[in-house]
Amino acid sequence: TEQAIKLTTISTDTFINVQYSNADVTLHAKDYSTLKIVYMIPVSNQYAQYNAELYPCAGNTPSPSAETLMWIPGLIKDGTYHTLVIDLTKSAVWEGEVHKLRFDHFNNSAAGDVMYIKGITLE
Repeated sequence: TEQAIKLTTISTDTFINVQYSNADVTLHAKDYSTLKIVYMIPVSNQYAQYNAELYPCAGNTPSPSAETLMWIPGLIKDGTYHTLVIDLTKSAVWEGEVHKLRFDHFNNSAAGDVMYIKGITLE
C-alpha cells in the first residue's frame, strides 16, 4: 500500500547497496553532488530516535570503509515521508567512477523496525 521499498530490521547491521559498477553506463562522481532519499519511519517503530550511515564508494575506494562513512543523524519518525538530502562532495572519496552507495538505514534499531524508501536519486 505504500508503493515503496520496505526495509525491515532483522539483524544488528542493516543496510542496502545500490550497485553502479556493473551498470551499462558508467557514472562519474563529478556529475552528481547530492543524494536524495525519500523515506518514512512509522511511529510504531520501537526506538524514539534513529540515525543512519552512508558509505559512498567511488574512484580508488570500491568498497565501504571507515574513511567513506557519512553520518546522518536525526531521522524523522512521524509516519510521513521526508526527503533527506546528502551532500556527497563532503566525502573525501567522492571522485572518479561511482561504484556503489551503501545505505545503513538504521545505525541502531530493534528487530522488526521498518523504514520505507520511495526513492534514492543521485543528482
